[in-house]
Amino acid sequence: MFGLVAFWLPIGVTASLFLILFNNWNNGLLILLICVGINLSLLSVRLGFKGRFLGSARAGAMCGLSILLTVLAIEMLFPYCLPRDHAEIRDLTKGFVGSQPSPGASFVFMNEDQITGRGPVLQDRQGVDHRSWHNPGGKFVYYGYDPNLKASYVNLFHWNAAGYYDHDYQPEKSDGVFRIAVIGDSYVEAVQVPLSRSFHKLIEASLNQDLRAMHAERFQVLALGNSGTGQVSHHRVLREQAMEYRPNLVVLALSSNDFCDDDPELKRELILSSGAITPLIRALACHEYFAMAFAVRRLQDLKRNRIAISPELLQWSKQDLPRIESAWERTLAHVKLSWDFCRSRGIGFLLFYVGCDLEVKYLMDPDGTISQLKAMGIPHRKIQWDMERSARRVEEFCAIHGIPFVSLLDSLAAAQRQTGHQVFGDHYTIFGHQVAAQVLTCAVASTLNDGTSAALSLRGCLAQDFRHESQPVGAVASSTFPAGARLVPATGTVPESR
Repeated sequence: MFGLVAFWLPIGVTASLFLILFNNWNNGLLILLICVGINLSLLSVRLGFKGRFLGSARAGAMCGLSILLTVLAIEMLFPYCLPRDHAEIRDLTKGFVGSQPSPGASFVFMNEDQITGRGPVLQDRQGVDHRSWHNPGGKFVYYGYDPNLKASYVNLFHWNAAGYYDHDYQPEKSDGVFRIAVIGDSYVEAVQVPLSRSFHKLIEASLNQDLRAMHAERFQVLALGNSGTGQVSHHRVLREQAMEYRPNLVVLALSSNDFCDDDPELKRELILSSGAITPLIRALACHEYFAMAFAVRRLQDLKRNRIAISPELLQWSKQDLPRIESAWERTLAHVKLSWDFCRSRGIGFLLFYVGCDLEVKYLMDPDGTISQLKAMGIPHRKIQWDMERSARRVEEFCAIHGIPFVSLLDSLAAAQRQTGHQVFGDHYTIFGHQVAAQVLTCAVASTLNDGTSAALSLRGCLAQDFRHESQPVGAVASSTFPAGARLVPATGTVPESR
């Protein structure tokens, strides 16, 4: 009995130490070397009074050391033995591994207008951490591509003190300040664009231009966005974080994939079917364990091959699918919880439907979009598609419960049709944020000024002409240059402030 305990003791200690270091450090090689050193130290202990106990412990240490050295050897040999596979996993994770902007990037957004409690945000590119996702006060870089500009870029910024991509705000609210809390997923997170060009900051700027009509001295629009979250998480953020800032109005974003994010099983399937980077692969790659990340990727590929169709697409089937319907019921139930929570406290509320690229494509070309869906394989050909079902589902739910609601789908499609500019790239493009801001500014004003006939007022916000919108940010012309974001060659030096 004691021998068995002694055998597993060094293995358990090594595993515990590895996990502790793994969760606190990003230097994977150093973590392995520390664990190797611990086991070597145990092996160097001489047998004494309790020789059998130490002998079993040494056997366990030898076993653990063998595993550690094997992993270390595989990681070191991986780039040389399988260079193409190593390059594949490096390319897959290049968005958050490394510390310098991609040499192929054309522009760098510096976000020098972002207000933090520590003064200027990014004076240079040093110390940027691609791996500390939503790390309060940490620097971060996002690699992106603008389909309108047809150029790659990097977006350099700080996470604020609460871990969000926004300015730092004090919980205490000054007299005369009207606060709007925008809660949502990656569309609210908006790391794809300069902060000043995110839809929530554009809303803030528009509202502050007409303070008399709004009966306020100043507006503040706070963004509480976190990618990969649904309405279950959003309700928790509303109760536990948004209320700290004493908002007068809550604007809640609803994405078409929220029902998957709210259901653990559907979320796993969604991540696998989309080929997205899972948290495990991200964690391994962040520590530069590329061989292990590659192995996990291959195992996940096997699981993905067993998924006939993405659960996100199943929401647009005309047929009622029990697990999809159940997940949507959970999502909408949490929307109502958020609505009831705000209403009971006298806080204004507005729900908006984010939409997705596929829904906009359908509005612009219904037949072509359905044909492309059916061309994806036999399971897709068997489905009777209803691409307006999700937006209609949300609108009907809000009508039943009296929830102020606006969908951005028609406006996004109209803007793209009128201007020829893409509203979606990786999430909203800069132009997409402009369109969303224009509609939501109108919707917020309608919600504030006309609570008794909000539905009629919100409909009026959708009937807009977007042809006068500025060209997508990226052109050199000063009229298209975003305030607080400097465009510079990615491989060049940062010019003097304009």
